[in-house]
Amino acid sequence: MKLRYLLLALYEYKYNGKLYEIEAIFSTNGIAISRVEAQEIAKTLTEDGLIRTMSIGETLYSQITVDGVEYLEENNYFTGSTYLPQDRIKPLERELLRDKLDLLQAQLQESRLGKIVPAVTIAMEVEELKNLLNILGRHSWIQILKGKLFEMSAGYLSQVELHHALQMFEVHAASENQPVSDFTI
Repeated sequence: MKLRYLLLALYEYKYNGKLYEIEAIFSTNGIAISRVEAQEIAKTLTEDGLIRTMSIGETLYSQITVDGVEYLEENNYFTGSTYLPQDRIKPLERELLRDKLDLLQAQLQESRLGKIVPAVTIAMEVEELKNLLNILGRHSWIQILKGKLFEMSAGYLSQVELHHALQMFEVHAASENQPVSDFTI
């Protein structure tokens, strides 16, 4: 997950000539990563020719290469749809939302709902939500998420439990607009 996350994060800044601090990319989105793990991820992506890295002291900076951009674009990381909503979900955010959906699926299966609704049904609904990330805008996607969750849990989960389950999908404006430190060459 962290390899793709870094690649997608760097894609957001493609072709601007700047290098970005790897640890800062992860920390601004609340993803814990050690210095050693960041170095290993950078080494793997660099050896594959997908990113370029530079080390200044203990700080590791990186930038996506043309091959990295082509890799993402050719491997269906982006939709080919002509419909582009105003609040389009960016590839980096899609990756985070997919992880949150996996957490939601686990929570639902462990709740009272999981004892009533078959695990395969919950998994199918979550998979459909993941597929819709490539098509819908954020607002529409959240509405469908709420609708599916409400429909599945009607009579089984309280409003408080529903609200708690949906909290992880709230937009955190503070973290979304935080600048990632960069290094211009």
